[in-house]
Amino acid sequence: MAKYFSLVLTNAVPGQEDEFNRWYSEQHVPDVLAIPGIVAATRLRRVSENAGSYFARFQYMTLYELDTDDLRGVFRTLVERMDTAEMPMSSAIETKMAFYDWEALAPRLLAESSAGRMDE
Repeated sequence: MAKYFSLVLTNAVPGQEDEFNRWYSEQHVPDVLAIPGIVAATRLRRVSENAGSYFARFQYMTLYELDTDDLRGVFRTLVERMDTAEMPMSSAIETKMAFYDWEALAPRLLAESSAGRMDE
């Protein structure tokens, strides 16, 4: 089975950061993880200022891990569920977002205590 990563860059509507983060962590991520093929999610907040970078436009990033041989099918399901009872959206998320999808070329390696062993 192929391994992919989907990088999603987002922002909260100004003044609605608490609602955005609550909704994203407690509602949206579990809804996305309910889609077959999406197996993990990690949410991150930008801490560095790179004023000239395209990524500086976004405060939040979610990295989704996918295990699937049907990447298009997974995203088709995501689009079908978006803004339905299965995946309600929040007015606290800005509509300007960016999505990037990546295919893994090698397994993830662990450092130090696992000394080069592949992650299971």
